[in-house]
Amino acid sequence: MKVLITGGSGRLAKYVARELEGEYDLVLFSRSRPPEDRSHLPWIQGDLNSFGDCLRAVEGVQAIQ
Repeated sequence: MKVLITGGSGRLAKYVARELEGEYDLVLFSRSRPPEDRSHLPWIQGDLNSFGDCLRAVEGVQAIQ
């Protein structure tokens, strides 16, 4: 299952990604590049206020956190 983590460069995403990694295919969504500890995960740069960015980010995703 592919899971999109919004706010992928934030503090909460660090812990969510740690818990879900290995069990799900993760994709981070954030305005800024994720920190080093999540740099190995796929990342989509975008803004939640942009409908187009959100549509692009959810393509093929089964769950959003």
